[in-house]
Amino acid sequence: MAPQAERIRIELSHLGKNASTSLRVHYPGITVEKPGANISRAITSQMPTLSISSKVSNLDGSKRYIAICLDPDAPYPSMPIMGPIAHGIQGDLKLASTEGSPGWLLLNATTKPVLPYLPPSPPPLSSPHRYLFLLWEQPEGLSGMDIRTRLELPEEPGMMVRVKWDEVAFEEKIGLGMVLASTYFLCS
Repeated sequence: MAPQAERIRIELSHLGKNASTSLRVHYPGITVEKPGANISRAITSQMPTLSISSKVSNLDGSKRYIAICLDPDAPYPSMPIMGPIAHGIQGDLKLASTEGSPGWLLLNATTKPVLPYLPPSPPPLSSPHRYLFLLWEQPEGLSGMDIRTRLELPEEPGMMVRVKWDEVAFEEKIGLGMVLASTYFLCS
């Protein structure tokens, strides 16, 4: 198994054993509170916001965070030859000064996305795809623009930049440590 596929498999396996998560995904009208929730494609058309459990250790209001959304199931969960697909990367996330809901801190984007959000769009006849969100502390001194440069992303990144995303190389190029928080949902 390729290193990035193994990395994603381990994260999804961990989430599958937990009834709760340390990361929430917010779309207008719905919040993904539990890993594996099934939500409709129509709901996911706008870029989501994120919140992190205040119970996560080492949270610091002076630090910045980076998040990625991946679809490991493209084009079909039974044949993921194009996956994972990077559906978006947002750097320069800062903790909000107030709680979004009790025990949860909103993460506010302070700059444009490193990789613009691409809404879920599994092909017709596909079973639901998993959309995995991972959050790390962003390395100090590294801005969202620095991340774009390190990843050599074009100004208008097309689909070829996103397919067969090398998650391991991404984490190494940016110098990311352990995942702080994660969750996923299903969408068809």
